[in-house]
Amino acid sequence: MSRSDARQSVAEQEKSGRVREAQVSGEGSALRSFFYLLPGVLRTLRNGPSTVSFPFGPLELPKSFRGRVEIDADKCRGCSLCVRDCPAFALELRRESRDVFQLIYYPDRCAYCGQCELSCNFGAIRLSNDFTEGTSDPSSLTTVLVSRNGKENEEPSSS
Repeated sequence: MSRSDARQSVAEQEKSGRVREAQVSGEGSALRSFFYLLPGVLRTLRNGPSTVSFPFGPLELPKSFRGRVEIDADKCRGCSLCVRDCPAFALELRRESRDVFQLIYYPDRCAYCGQCELSCNFGAIRLSNDFTEGTSDPSSLTTVLVSRNGKENEEPSSS
Protein backbone atom coordinates (compact mmCIF):
# COMPACT_ATOMS: atom_id res chain seq x y z
CA MET A 1 0.00 0.00 0.00
CA SER A 2 1.45 3.33 -1.01
CA ARG A 3 1.35 6.46 1.10
CA SER A 4 -1.37 8.04 -1.04
CA ASP A 5 -3.48 4.86 -0.72
CA ALA A 6 -3.04 4.98 3.05
CA ARG A 7 -4.15 8.63 3.20
CA GLN A 8 -7.16 7.87 1.05
CA SER A 9 -8.12 4.93 3.30
CA VAL A 10 -7.78 7.08 6.42
CA ALA A 11 -9.89 9.84 4.84
CA GLU A 12 -12.64 7.34 4.01
CA GLN A 13 -12.60 5.97 7.57
CA GLU A 14 -12.80 9.49 9.03
CA LYS A 15 -15.83 10.29 6.81
CA SER A 16 -17.61 7.10 7.83
CA GLY A 17 -17.08 7.89 11.54
CA ARG A 18 -15.02 4.78 12.29
CA VAL A 19 -11.94 6.86 13.05
CA ARG A 20 -12.21 10.19 14.88
CA GLU A 21 -8.78 11.44 13.95
CA ALA A 22 -5.91 9.76 12.21
CA GLN A 23 -2.41 10.90 11.51
CA VAL A 24 0.07 9.49 9.06
CA SER A 25 3.43 9.05 10.73
CA GLY A 26 5.77 11.99 10.30
CA GLU A 27 3.21 14.79 10.09
CA GLY A 28 3.01 16.53 13.46
CA SER A 29 3.60 13.39 15.51
CA ALA A 30 6.63 14.92 17.28
CA LEU A 31 4.61 17.97 18.30
CA ARG A 32 1.75 15.75 19.51
CA SER A 33 4.19 13.64 21.57
CA PHE A 34 5.65 16.78 23.12
CA PHE A 35 2.28 18.06 24.27
CA TYR A 36 1.30 14.60 25.49
CA LEU A 37 4.42 14.39 27.70
CA LEU A 38 4.41 18.02 28.85
CA PRO A 39 2.03 17.62 31.85
CA GLY A 40 4.11 14.75 33.24
CA VAL A 41 7.35 16.69 32.82
CA LEU A 42 5.90 19.76 34.56
CA ARG A 43 4.53 17.61 37.41
CA THR A 44 7.96 16.02 37.91
CA LEU A 45 9.70 19.40 37.95
CA ARG A 46 7.18 20.77 40.46
CA ASN A 47 7.33 17.77 42.83
CA GLY A 48 11.09 17.28 42.68
CA PRO A 49 12.97 14.01 42.86
CA SER A 50 11.19 10.98 44.24
CA THR A 51 14.39 9.10 45.15
CA VAL A 52 16.56 9.21 48.25
CA SER A 53 19.12 11.99 48.65
CA PHE A 54 22.04 9.58 49.04
CA PRO A 55 25.02 10.20 48.54
CA PHE A 56 24.34 13.90 49.13
CA GLY A 57 22.54 13.22 52.40
CA PRO A 58 22.40 10.46 54.99
CA LEU A 59 20.92 7.17 53.87
CA GLU A 60 17.84 6.27 55.90
CA LEU A 61 17.09 2.57 55.71
CA PRO A 62 13.81 1.03 56.90
CA LYS A 63 13.92 -0.97 60.15
CA SER A 64 13.07 -4.12 58.22
CA PHE A 65 16.15 -3.79 55.97
CA ARG A 66 18.17 -7.01 55.93
CA GLY A 67 21.86 -6.21 55.76
CA ARG A 68 25.18 -7.57 56.95
CA VAL A 69 25.23 -10.87 58.87
CA GLU A 70 26.29 -10.49 62.51
CA ILE A 71 26.85 -13.21 65.07
CA ASP A 72 27.03 -13.59 68.83
CA ALA A 73 30.07 -15.88 68.98
CA ASP A 74 29.27 -17.03 72.52
CA LYS A 75 25.95 -18.50 71.37
CA CYS A 76 27.35 -20.24 68.27
CA ARG A 77 27.77 -24.02 68.76
CA GLY A 78 29.13 -24.84 65.33
CA CYS A 79 26.14 -27.04 64.48
CA SER A 80 26.30 -25.92 60.79
CA LEU A 81 22.52 -25.52 60.37
CA CYS A 82 23.07 -22.02 59.02
CA VAL A 83 25.68 -23.29 56.56
CA ARG A 84 23.45 -26.14 55.40
CA ASP A 85 20.41 -23.90 54.82
CA CYS A 86 22.16 -20.94 53.15
CA PRO A 87 20.93 -20.91 49.54
CA ALA A 88 23.82 -18.70 48.34
CA PHE A 89 26.64 -20.66 50.04
CA ALA A 90 27.69 -17.47 51.84
CA LEU A 91 28.64 -19.32 55.03
CA GLU A 92 31.35 -21.93 55.41
CA LEU A 93 32.16 -24.01 58.48
CA ARG A 94 35.73 -25.28 58.72
CA ARG A 95 35.74 -27.89 61.46
CA GLU A 96 38.72 -29.75 62.90
CA SER A 97 36.88 -31.25 65.85
CA ARG A 98 33.72 -30.64 67.86
CA ASP A 99 35.22 -27.69 69.72
CA VAL A 100 37.67 -26.42 67.09
CA PHE A 101 36.06 -24.68 64.11
CA GLN A 102 35.77 -21.46 62.13
CA LEU A 103 32.57 -19.96 60.69
CA ILE A 104 33.44 -17.87 57.63
CA TYR A 105 31.11 -15.37 55.95
CA TYR A 106 31.33 -14.34 52.27
CA PRO A 107 29.22 -11.16 51.81
CA ASP A 108 29.84 -11.13 48.06
CA ARG A 109 27.82 -14.36 47.79
CA CYS A 110 25.12 -13.45 50.32
CA ALA A 111 21.53 -12.93 49.11
CA TYR A 112 20.52 -11.32 52.45
CA CYS A 113 17.49 -13.59 52.60
CA GLY A 114 17.68 -14.20 56.37
CA GLN A 115 17.57 -18.01 56.09
CA CYS A 116 20.67 -18.35 58.28
CA GLU A 117 18.96 -16.34 61.01
CA LEU A 118 15.85 -18.52 60.81
CA SER A 119 17.88 -21.75 60.82
CA CYS A 120 19.97 -20.95 63.90
CA ASN A 121 18.45 -22.76 66.88
CA PHE A 122 20.61 -20.83 69.33
CA GLY A 123 19.83 -17.27 68.20
CA ALA A 124 23.46 -16.58 67.38
CA ILE A 125 22.97 -15.12 63.88
CA ARG A 126 21.07 -11.98 62.97
CA LEU A 127 20.97 -9.62 60.03
CA SER A 128 21.91 -6.05 60.95
CA ASN A 129 20.65 -2.85 59.40
CA ASP A 130 24.04 -2.16 57.76
CA PHE A 131 24.86 -2.87 54.15
CA THR A 132 28.10 -4.08 52.66
CA GLU A 133 30.02 -1.39 50.82
CA GLY A 134 31.02 -2.09 47.23
CA THR A 135 34.56 -3.06 46.41
CA SER A 136 36.60 -4.19 43.43
CA ASP A 137 38.16 -6.99 45.50
CA PRO A 138 35.42 -9.34 46.82
CA SER A 139 37.93 -11.43 48.77
CA SER A 140 38.57 -8.43 51.04
CA LEU A 141 34.98 -8.75 52.31
CA THR A 142 35.45 -12.30 53.63
CA THR A 143 35.08 -12.35 57.39
CA VAL A 144 35.69 -14.97 60.07
CA LEU A 145 32.58 -14.69 62.24
CA VAL A 146 33.54 -17.33 64.83
CA SER A 147 36.91 -18.85 65.53
CA ARG A 148 37.01 -21.52 68.25
CA ASN A 149 40.23 -23.15 69.32
CA GLY A 150 38.66 -25.53 71.84
CA LYS A 151 39.38 -23.60 75.00
CA GLU A 152 38.13 -20.04 74.57
CA ASN A 153 36.57 -17.89 71.84
CA GLU A 154 38.77 -15.60 69.86
CA GLU A 155 37.56 -12.27 68.55
CA PRO A 156 36.14 -12.30 65.01
CA SER A 157 38.58 -10.91 62.47
CA SER A 158 38.78 -10.11 58.75
CA SER A 159 40.96 -12.25 56.53
